[in-house]
Amino acid sequence: MNLTMIGVGAGVVLAGVVTLNPRGSNLQPVAYQAPAAPDDSVLEQIRIDMKVGMTMDDLVRAVIDGRKLGVSVDWGVMEEIGLPHEAVLGISGQAVPLSRVLETLGDHTDGWLGWRVEGGEMLRLNTTEHFDRRERTLMVYDVRHVVETVASHEGLESSDASERISEVILAFVEPESWEEAGGMLARHQFIGGKLFVEAPPRMHEKVRWVLEQIASDAELDVRGRAQRSADGEGVLLDLEPGLRREDGGAR
Repeated sequence: MNLTMIGVGAGVVLAGVVTLNPRGSNLQPVAYQAPAAPDDSVLEQIRIDMKVGMTMDDLVRAVIDGRKLGVSVDWGVMEEIGLPHEAVLGISGQAVPLSRVLETLGDHTDGWLGWRVEGGEMLRLNTTEHFDRRERTLMVYDVRHVVETVASHEGLESSDASERISEVILAFVEPESWEEAGGMLARHQFIGGKLFVEAPPRMHEKVRWVLEQIASDAELDVRGRAQRSADGEGVLLDLEPGLRREDGGAR
């Protein structure tokens, strides 16, 4: 593996419990709104003069030289997705925001290119799947009210209602990503009126939205604490009262 790295970074995982509390049954059509992309404000401020014939290697050097921003690139992975050292980027323009450059490259690689700015000092380039795996989060959803709603509306037993909810989630929340469908990014399990889901944050946003719609206008309470895992893989569940998610973020 050919790895270029300047600086260091660390990963944070979050574990928590989500409670769906009914606030009424006046259901209105609601469109799903994707969560905001990772904070690219630092990248927006970095402007690159993109010259004709500029390569991926030139881009990395321009970022380091112009901003003194650390850059970590796994060149073996970059080659696999079509962005090796010598790849000509096909982007030209003066003072182009780095965020726009990366978004364009992401489109060119069909979404395979991923990036994160860590600590405001390190730009890390890898695959979207790499970041999804690193950021997988275990959440516990209290879905007793949702199960009751489905059981009542469709005349089902609780176990069958849970299965129906599972079918809807697996059908509409990135179907190919679930282990049940042969994927490798997410898994879920119902037990005791709770739904355990381990998945990347963007999938949790969709899961929560689907459950809200099933529950007919629900309010979400999130209780949990961020835990830093030594290897970036494990997830620790540590419940705390009083923490509330009101804006889609954890506090």
